[in-house]
Amino acid sequence: MCLSLVGRVCEVNGEHARVDAGGTIRSASIAMQLIEGTDVREGDWVLVHTGFVVTVLGEDDARQIARARAALADLEGATDA
Repeated sequence: MCLSLVGRVCEVNGEHARVDAGGTIRSASIAMQLIEGTDVREGDWVLVHTGFVVTVLGEDDARQIARARAALADLEGATDA
């Protein structure tokens, strides 16, 4: 199953960005954002799915998503025990 991830852009180079998602650096295409006219800059919070930045998030939204995912992971861990 493919899940999207939330991370912070640490580098932009042309149509690609390096995104820090919880300490793991991933490469993601920003081509869709460029086509839509959305700038993606270092420090931006983004939602990445299947290697593409699908949206730029506000910091509050990014943190809320991260908290929700952590809570789900805790629940999954509790059901595996």
